[in-house]
Parts: sequence; structure tokens; C-alpha cells
Amino acid sequence: MREYNRKLGKSDSAGNRTGYYAATAAFVIVKENKAYWASICDSFIAHFDAKMRLQSMSSGSCDPYAVINGESRMVNYIQTGILRLKSGDRLFVFTDGFEPYIKNVEFQKLFNVWDKDTKNQIRRFSQKANLKDPEKYGHERSLISILI
Repeated sequence: MREYNRKLGKSDSAGNRTGYYAATAAFVIVKENKAYWASICDSFIAHFDAKMRLQSMSSGSCDPYAVINGESRMVNYIQTGILRLKSGDRLFVFTDGFEPYIKNVEFQKLFNVWDKDTKNQIRRFSQKANLKDPEKYGHERSLISILI
């Protein structure tokens, strides 16, 4: 990203406050009974217990606005943490478009039982929610869910 932005320079087409092309990101590494995570700006990590009770969630803060664009100063705004895990816990790595989903109790219930239909249930929920409130549920969204 740094080399691309260095060659291109700032652009109004980048679509963000820095003027450079950028990305947001979050990741988690699960090892033994711990999850090591990091996120920047409007990407999140959420940890639920086996009964889908929220244990913790990263802030997704974009104040100050920070993204992956090749500027070394952005590293100062990465949030990190370590979560203690138990069997049956659920981890979610997602972008801001999924934030209202993760906070929705009906959506959370889809993860009480994980089976081969869970993915289809998520799609159906998303389609229905998007039709009902596209401003809240229709933005770009990425979700990775992990059952411990």
C-alpha cells in the first residue's frame, strides 16, 4: 500500500480523509485458550461466551481517523488485546457494516446452534434486515465467526 500511494500520491478518488488509498483491518490468532487480536478504525473483534453473552468488543474507534495506507503513523492507532477463551466461546471479526448485526439480539441467536444451516440463516437474516432498514443493515460488511 505504501509503494502504491507513494507512486500515485494523494487522490480525491481515495474516498477517505487521508487522501491515500487505504483499508481497514482486524485479525485474531487463537492459540490454546487465548485469542490475540488487533484492529484499526472501523473493524472489530467481539468475544461472546457459549450462551452468546458479550464478553468484550473492540471500539472500532476512528478518532483520530486511522487506516492502513502506508503511513507509519497509523501504527499508533492499532488496538490490540488478549482474550481468555473457554470451550464454546464465539469470536467475531467484522467490519463496521456488521456492527448493528452483532448488537442485534435476534442475529446473536443465530449463533446459539452452529450447524450446516447457520450460513443460510445469516443470509436470510441479512436480506430481511437490509430490506427493512438498508441504511442500518445495508452497508459493506464482512464477517468471520469462530466457534471455540
